[in-house]
Amino acid sequence: MLWRSTSDSYKIFQSLAAARIAESIRNSAQAAKHQDGGRYFFGHRIPD
Repeated sequence: MLWRSTSDSYKIFQSLAAARIAESIRNSAQAAKHQDGGRYFFGHRIPD
Protein backbone atom coordinates (compact mmCIF):
# COMPACT_ATOMS: atom_id res chain seq x y z
CA MET A 1 0.00 0.00 0.00
CA LEU A 2 1.56 3.27 -1.12
CA TRP A 3 -0.96 5.56 0.55
CA ARG A 4 -2.28 5.27 4.09
CA SER A 5 -5.45 7.02 5.16
CA THR A 6 -5.61 8.72 8.51
CA SER A 7 -8.61 9.62 10.61
CA ASP A 8 -8.44 13.20 9.27
CA SER A 9 -9.11 11.96 5.70
CA TYR A 10 -5.57 12.86 4.68
CA LYS A 11 -3.42 10.39 2.80
CA ILE A 12 0.22 9.82 3.71
CA PHE A 13 2.64 8.61 1.02
CA GLN A 14 4.51 5.47 2.09
CA SER A 15 7.98 6.08 0.62
CA LEU A 16 9.50 2.84 1.94
CA ALA A 17 6.79 0.76 0.26
CA ALA A 18 7.30 2.69 -2.98
CA ALA A 19 11.07 2.15 -2.81
CA ARG A 20 10.58 -1.61 -2.33
CA ILE A 21 8.30 -1.78 -5.38
CA ALA A 22 10.69 0.28 -7.53
CA GLU A 23 13.65 -1.88 -6.47
CA SER A 24 11.83 -5.12 -7.26
CA ILE A 25 10.93 -3.81 -10.73
CA ARG A 26 14.48 -2.59 -11.36
CA ASN A 27 15.96 -5.96 -10.36
CA SER A 28 13.50 -8.04 -12.40
CA ALA A 29 14.39 -9.97 -15.55
CA GLN A 30 11.80 -7.95 -17.46
CA ALA A 31 13.64 -4.69 -16.69
CA ALA A 32 16.96 -6.18 -17.83
CA LYS A 33 15.64 -6.21 -21.42
CA HIS A 34 15.29 -2.42 -21.47
CA GLN A 35 18.04 0.17 -21.95
CA ASP A 36 18.58 2.88 -19.35
CA GLY A 37 17.15 6.17 -20.54
CA GLY A 38 15.22 4.50 -23.35
CA ARG A 39 11.61 5.35 -24.09
CA TYR A 40 9.11 2.53 -24.46
CA PHE A 41 5.46 2.26 -25.39
CA PHE A 42 3.78 -0.99 -24.36
CA GLY A 43 7.16 -2.75 -24.39
CA HIS A 44 8.24 -1.39 -27.80
CA ARG A 45 11.26 0.92 -28.02
CA ILE A 46 10.51 4.42 -29.30
CA PRO A 47 13.33 5.77 -31.50
CA ASP A 48 14.94 9.03 -30.45
